[in-house]
Amino acid sequence: MAGAEPQTAVPVSTLTDKYELQAVLRDTASTRVQRGHSRIADIPVIVQQIAKHDRPPAEMRELIERAGRALAEAGLPGRLVESGETAETAWVAFEAHGEPIAMALRRGRNDELMAAVAADGARALAALEKVGLAHGAMEPRTLFHANERVALVGFEGLHELGVPYTGRGDRDLRFTAPESHGAARGDIRSDVYALGCVLYALLAGSPPFLGIDPEHLRSLHREAAVPELPGVDPLWNQLIASMLAKDPSARPTPSALLEKVRKMRTRSFAALSVPVVAEPVAQPRRRGKGGALVAVLVLAALAVGVGMALAGRLDQAIGPDATVAPAASGPLIASTPAPGTAAPTAAPPTTQPTVAPTVAPTVAPATARPATARPATAAPTAAPPAVALAQVIPASGAAGSTFLFRFLEMPPGQPYQTTLITPRGDQPQFVGTGAVPGNGIVLVSLDTGSTWTRGGYAMRITAGGVTRSIVFTLN
Repeated sequence: MAGAEPQTAVPVSTLTDKYELQAVLRDTASTRVQRGHSRIADIPVIVQQIAKHDRPPAEMRELIERAGRALAEAGLPGRLVESGETAETAWVAFEAHGEPIAMALRRGRNDELMAAVAADGARALAALEKVGLAHGAMEPRTLFHANERVALVGFEGLHELGVPYTGRGDRDLRFTAPESHGAARGDIRSDVYALGCVLYALLAGSPPFLGIDPEHLRSLHREAAVPELPGVDPLWNQLIASMLAKDPSARPTPSALLEKVRKMRTRSFAALSVPVVAEPVAQPRRRGKGGALVAVLVLAALAVGVGMALAGRLDQAIGPDATVAPAASGPLIASTPAPGTAAPTAAPPTTQPTVAPTVAPTVAPATARPATARPATAAPTAAPPAVALAQVIPASGAAGSTFLFRFLEMPPGQPYQTTLITPRGDQPQFVGTGAVPGNGIVLVSLDTGSTWTRGGYAMRITAGGVTRSIVFTLN
């Protein structure tokens, strides 16, 4: 129990004797979080085992118990039931409290949940700060919610304030403060930044920054401005932006944040102005500077539930871009012209985009043809290189994978909405919203659950009358 006298190290078998360990919720090099059931108290629990830590297990256990007492005294759910250690690991059991926020993110925007996470998240950080601790691992998989209350678990990054710490725990870089992207863990204001990223994701459907690779993501956290959330109360926008300040000293303290959130929860949320789109909106695509549209995918089969139509995808490499570095190649899909509208003539690109060999066969120059060939005036011209308008990385993966989508040439400044089409052809599921950046490039991530159905999925984005879709596969 929290507050109990320290015990001697116990073998791992004691943990499995006390708790029936069930589904794994998080499994990294440094920690494993599982659902479980207490054989003694007969209650559902969340069990975390922390390994490969810089601190001795007994010291780590002391920090966990101190944090557990502070969170319980603050009236937060997810009470610490018991903790222990072996010669190599520390472990802790919490009272089970609902599901991880990561699961709620897949269901789209939830204003009430965002406000609850803001209030209880700030309350948790204020409680930890009061006992001289920082959490160091706040993200959607360490926050659990039920009945408009939120529990903070996941103590692998727990450390004392003011003490340099470079723990080896794995971090989700999408929810990591700029000062914590190196060796250091950061401090309590780094937790404030991480909480701000979570709040942003609950309103927009994805974190504020998404990079093509870890280094690109780090640079965005260090330098990029926070995209404004469309359809959100300006004061909430201001509060989240202050939590995401690049300078830690410019962020609110946990106690100041808690006071601001209490006042903000009395305000109503503005209605989101982006409508739910059940069917693709076919529109002619404006000509871009880097090339022209040559690929067309008809998504009608998806709308009537024919999931196998998702196999009609193009595998090409993405063309160069002046703002975001090109990513690895993946299936690419372009938007569809309006019915009855002639497709624009493809103009030769001024840059040097990669040409996928499967797009069009190579056509020899007319001067190289034998005498029996058709006249040069009747010879077909080679299809110009395609400009990739959408990309997914990876193209396929096992259930539980994180997919990154990149949509090009979207109308800058317009609010966008993303929806997911499943292999069963169900009604498209809302994923998230945001505002198209000035460069017209939208990055969206999707965490697939371990229980998701195998097959082909499609991610769709709509903004300002432009709709694009991209296919990916769970195998």
